[in-house]
Amino acid sequence: MAESGRVRLRVVTPPALPTYLVDYLAEPAPTRSRVLDGSTPVVAFGNARTAKVATLGLNPSLREFGLGSERGFIWLPESERRLATVRALGIKNGSWPRNPPFDAMATVVADCDAYFERNPYGQWFDPLDEILRRLGHTYYGQSSSACHLDLSPWATDPVWRRLHKVERQSLVDNGRRLLEAQLSEGSIALLLINGAAVAEEVGRAMGLSFEEVGSRITVPGKKTSSAIRRASLCGVPVIAWSVNVQSSFGVTNELKLKLAERIRNLCNFVAVTREPLTVRSRPR
Repeated sequence: MAESGRVRLRVVTPPALPTYLVDYLAEPAPTRSRVLDGSTPVVAFGNARTAKVATLGLNPSLREFGLGSERGFIWLPESERRLATVRALGIKNGSWPRNPPFDAMATVVADCDAYFERNPYGQWFDPLDEILRRLGHTYYGQSSSACHLDLSPWATDPVWRRLHKVERQSLVDNGRRLLEAQLSEGSIALLLINGAAVAEEVGRAMGLSFEEVGSRITVPGKKTSSAIRRASLCGVPVIAWSVNVQSSFGVTNELKLKLAERIRNLCNFVAVTREPLTVRSRPR
């Protein structure tokens, strides 16, 4: 289905792009991977070139671009658009091409950099930001020092868990060099992974060997608990926890507070934690 709303290009100041980003964006979307046609690569949520801490997931949600329906995919209207789309960039063939114009690449990166300044998917990111704030970091505002990365920067239709393993592997193979460059050449000093399922997928894809650290985090009178595991990727410490903080089932504020404190203690050796920020939701 055609993207709704009148096309209106944002005026952006083109960021300086490192070579690894230019090289990655010069390639088309991976084949045999069910990439959402008309979407663009989400190289990061926030500025990965300046962030000190990053959370890591699998791939961008379809909701970053619109909603699926019985009538087909319905794109977010221009006034609500979160990220660049092929149509908004004026690219005529309907999908991200090989060797797109540099202005198109720069706009994709600028929209990723400014993601948390416009219309972020707060239902997904705000629970993670609660953890980040207790470490002294945040996705939002002038204090922003965190970003979100994915194994693959491409949104897919269907979603990740419904893809065939060959399709998932194609996405991982395509995104690996970008993720490794972002960690090796940027300023990220800590990588955080939310949930056992994501940690398992990341470990398998990137060949990580996780080590469980300490006892499980528990809350008196509650069944939900969380293990903490750590590893290293491209020289960056990785900390993963088994509970999904985005779930409302059994994930109490007390559990999240204990989780953040355990992470703080584990992070002392990388000098990345700061004084906790006021725990609040994204700016309205």
